[in-house]
Amino acid sequence: MPCVVWLLGSDVWKVPSYPFGTNLLPKVLGNSNAAYADGTELAAQAARLAGKAVEFRPAVRRRPIPPASSPDPVGVLFVGR
Repeated sequence: MPCVVWLLGSDVWKVPSYPFGTNLLPKVLGNSNAAYADGTELAAQAARLAGKAVEFRPAVRRRPIPPASSPDPVGVLFVGR
């Protein structure tokens, strides 16, 4: 199943304090289709952990207004706080 990961600071900076964090985060990032972080330094650190590119995406940005209806339904699963 395709997976995209959005990283915040605590997701990466507190990894050593989480049980299995140093093993789990690199696996999740490595298996994701794409990974994004809300800071440039955070993206660089996550990329070192994952061994793959993590793209910087600012948390706030202008987005185009979506069309009133979409021709194809999209399923989304969010896991977070």
